[in-house]
Amino acid sequence: MENEILDSELGRQQGPEGEVQMAGFWTRVWAALIDGLVMMPLALLGMYNMLMGKVFLLAVLQSLAYVAYKPLMEWKYGATLGKMAVKIKVVNYDYQPISLDQSYLRFIFYFISTAISVLFTFQLFQQPEFMETDDFMKLATFQAEFESPLQDFSSIASFIVMVSAIFVLFDDRRQALHDKIAKTFCIRVKK
Repeated sequence: MENEILDSELGRQQGPEGEVQMAGFWTRVWAALIDGLVMMPLALLGMYNMLMGKVFLLAVLQSLAYVAYKPLMEWKYGATLGKMAVKIKVVNYDYQPISLDQSYLRFIFYFISTAISVLFTFQLFQQPEFMETDDFMKLATFQAEFESPLQDFSSIASFIVMVSAIFVLFDDRRQALHDKIAKTFCIRVKK
């Protein structure tokens, strides 16, 4: 029932080739969860690096891979692997493929969040206590106790990412805030 309400028929538009259905909130959530699974090996590598490897360059490369995945996939293929799996794609206002600029504009809030995370990671790597930490619980405790103004910025950036996604629930064209900024739609692919 809830899925029907949030992914209802309200998100239909008339495109150049007939009726187009906008991707609803839950469909986009499923796509994001699948993309999370796709990125899981990278996240596990990052966790290993934080615990055992302690190579800052690897942490930066991991972040660059994350920053490249979504925008480049949406630009080149119109969808990430998660979006492909749930049969949705990103298009411009003319229902055509998006430009590289639009793909990075859609990613702007995530990029800011990732940049703050890289800066925070750099600060952690400067701490001798961090370099000696090789246990997950000790690492979590150290990060929680580590004082940095970047933690506040990270919380704000994460909040903005969440607000952007929630826009889909209330917008008649099912656009997230980042869609509005980039002038894009997320539509269902005809089967």
